[in-house]
Amino acid sequence: MRPIETLTIVTFSRWILAALLCHVRRDAKAKELRGIMEKQGPALFAATRILDPLPPEEAEQFLTQIETRLGFTEELVSEIRRVLKQMNKKVIILE
Repeated sequence: MRPIETLTIVTFSRWILAALLCHVRRDAKAKELRGIMEKQGPALFAATRILDPLPPEEAEQFLTQIETRLGFTEELVSEIRRVLKQMNKKVIILE
Protein backbone atom coordinates (compact mmCIF):
# COMPACT_ATOMS: atom_id res chain seq x y z
CA MET A 1 0.00 0.00 0.00
CA ARG A 2 1.21 3.49 -0.81
CA PRO A 3 1.70 6.17 1.84
CA ILE A 4 -1.35 8.31 2.55
CA GLU A 5 0.53 11.42 1.34
CA THR A 6 0.92 9.92 -2.14
CA LEU A 7 -2.72 8.90 -2.27
CA THR A 8 -3.78 12.38 -1.18
CA ILE A 9 -1.55 14.05 -3.79
CA VAL A 10 -3.01 11.89 -6.56
CA THR A 11 -6.56 12.67 -5.49
CA PHE A 12 -5.82 16.39 -5.16
CA SER A 13 -3.95 16.60 -8.47
CA ARG A 14 -6.88 15.03 -10.29
CA TRP A 15 -9.25 17.48 -8.63
CA ILE A 16 -6.97 20.39 -9.64
CA LEU A 17 -6.98 19.21 -13.27
CA ALA A 18 -10.78 19.07 -13.24
CA ALA A 19 -11.09 22.48 -11.55
CA LEU A 20 -8.69 24.05 -14.06
CA LEU A 21 -10.60 22.54 -16.96
CA CYS A 22 -13.86 23.93 -15.55
CA HIS A 23 -12.27 27.37 -15.31
CA VAL A 24 -10.85 27.45 -18.83
CA ARG A 25 -14.14 26.21 -20.26
CA ARG A 26 -15.85 29.26 -18.72
CA ASP A 27 -13.20 31.83 -19.70
CA ALA A 28 -13.34 32.97 -23.33
CA LYS A 29 -9.80 34.39 -23.00
CA ALA A 30 -8.41 30.95 -22.14
CA LYS A 31 -9.19 29.39 -25.52
CA GLU A 32 -5.61 28.22 -26.14
CA LEU A 33 -5.22 26.80 -22.64
CA ARG A 34 -8.61 25.12 -22.96
CA GLY A 35 -7.46 23.33 -26.09
CA ILE A 36 -4.35 22.10 -24.32
CA MET A 37 -6.29 21.02 -21.24
CA GLU A 38 -8.95 19.22 -23.27
CA LYS A 39 -6.22 17.19 -25.00
CA GLN A 40 -3.65 16.78 -22.22
CA GLY A 41 -5.89 16.70 -19.14
CA PRO A 42 -7.07 13.12 -19.65
CA ALA A 43 -3.49 11.99 -20.37
CA LEU A 44 -2.24 13.61 -17.16
CA PHE A 45 -5.15 12.12 -15.27
CA ALA A 46 -4.38 8.70 -16.77
CA ALA A 47 -0.71 8.97 -15.81
CA THR A 48 -1.73 9.01 -12.14
CA ARG A 49 -3.52 5.66 -12.45
CA ILE A 50 -0.35 3.77 -11.51
CA LEU A 51 -0.43 5.44 -8.10
CA ASP A 52 -4.12 4.91 -7.27
CA PRO A 53 -6.11 7.65 -5.53
CA LEU A 54 -7.60 7.57 -2.07
CA PRO A 55 -10.43 5.10 -1.48
CA PRO A 56 -13.74 6.69 -2.63
CA GLU A 57 -15.06 7.49 0.86
CA GLU A 58 -11.81 9.16 1.91
CA ALA A 59 -11.53 11.02 -1.38
CA GLU A 60 -15.07 12.36 -1.01
CA GLN A 61 -14.34 13.61 2.50
CA PHE A 62 -11.00 15.13 1.48
CA LEU A 63 -12.41 16.93 -1.58
CA THR A 64 -15.44 18.20 0.34
CA GLN A 65 -13.11 19.75 2.92
CA ILE A 66 -11.10 21.48 0.19
CA GLU A 67 -14.17 22.78 -1.61
CA THR A 68 -15.68 24.05 1.64
CA ARG A 69 -12.48 25.80 2.72
CA LEU A 70 -12.18 27.44 -0.70
CA GLY A 71 -15.79 28.60 -0.49
CA PHE A 72 -16.82 27.06 -3.79
CA THR A 73 -20.48 27.25 -4.75
CA GLU A 74 -22.54 24.09 -5.07
CA GLU A 75 -22.75 24.77 -8.81
CA LEU A 76 -18.97 24.85 -9.20
CA VAL A 77 -18.49 21.79 -7.00
CA SER A 78 -21.02 19.88 -9.12
CA GLU A 79 -19.26 20.96 -12.30
CA ILE A 80 -15.83 19.90 -11.00
CA ARG A 81 -17.18 16.55 -9.85
CA ARG A 82 -18.84 16.02 -13.24
CA VAL A 83 -15.54 16.74 -15.02
CA LEU A 84 -13.73 14.35 -12.66
CA LYS A 85 -16.15 11.60 -13.64
CA GLN A 86 -15.76 12.43 -17.35
CA MET A 87 -11.98 12.35 -17.10
CA ASN A 88 -12.10 9.04 -15.27
CA LYS A 89 -14.25 7.57 -18.05
CA LYS A 90 -11.78 8.84 -20.67
CA VAL A 91 -8.94 7.18 -18.75
CA ILE A 92 -10.74 3.86 -18.78
CA ILE A 93 -11.24 4.21 -22.55
CA LEU A 94 -7.55 5.10 -23.06
CA GLU A 95 -6.41 1.97 -21.25
